[in-house]
Amino acid sequence: MNLLKEIKSKAKIVKILIKTKPKTQKKQVKKQTRRIPLLNILLRIDILLDFSTTFATIIQFKIRLCL
Repeated sequence: MNLLKEIKSKAKIVKILIKTKPKTQKKQVKKQTRRIPLLNILLRIDILLDFSTTFATIIQFKIRLCL
């Protein structure tokens, strides 16, 4: 459960970072997600965490595999 909380907090940080960036840089972020798979994974986690915690547990194993 601690890992789940860590992922949620990290996902929130990612969400905050994206929200705080100016609109002109949002287009650059989208381009970067194609190049950087980790950022793309983090964005997907952020979206899936909103759906349910069961998704988050599945994703946390996927993160371990990716890292």
